Amino acid sequence: MEAETNTRKRESRSVEDLRSAPITAHFSYKEAALYLGISIRTLYNLVAAKQGPAKHSAPGVGIWFVKADLDAWFKSGHTVTKAFQ
Repeated sequence: MEAETNTRKRESRSVEDLRSAPITAHFSYKEAALYLGISIRTLYNLVAAKQGPAKHSAPGVGIWFVKADLDAWFKSGHTVTKAFQ
């Protein structure tokens, strides 16, 4: 039951919550897209084309993004072209 409550809290994080999260925070695809201001589909396309931010994965855990990697990718001047939207 506690895990279910934590999952609901995690899914409902706002942009403000994501911005104030520690630099080591892990974000889902949905959270990473929200944080970067792009659609989830665009993020999937960027990652698939190896032009998006670094992603991490582990068996049984899934895929996640680290806030520091998202910040570094954004600050490096990457832009989203129409091909990825």
